Amino acid sequence: MAGFAGIFMIVVVVAFSIVGAMTLYRIAEAQKECNANSDCASESYCGSDFKCHVFPQIEVVKYDFAIPALIVGLCIIVAAMIVKKKHQPPGYYGLS
Repeated sequence: MAGFAGIFMIVVVVAFSIVGAMTLYRIAEAQKECNANSDCASESYCGSDFKCHVFPQIEVVKYDFAIPALIVGLCIIVAAMIVKKKHQPPGYYGLS
């Protein structure tokens, strides 16, 4: 008879563990605001935290680098001309 009491206690502990785990799972599921994007409004999406978030506004910015590239190119050419003028190679065999 003592063996049945031990087995009964093990079954009771396992049963209560399963019931407790299912209860925690249901509580966690009930706290979710959404499971898919279709659960949210049309201007929102379902995030990884299971809450609906509004889509961020995306700004399209167009950069035009033509003028800065032209200025840098002209500066490089002018610098090359200055360096070339300062370092004139000597004439043939040192004769100018």
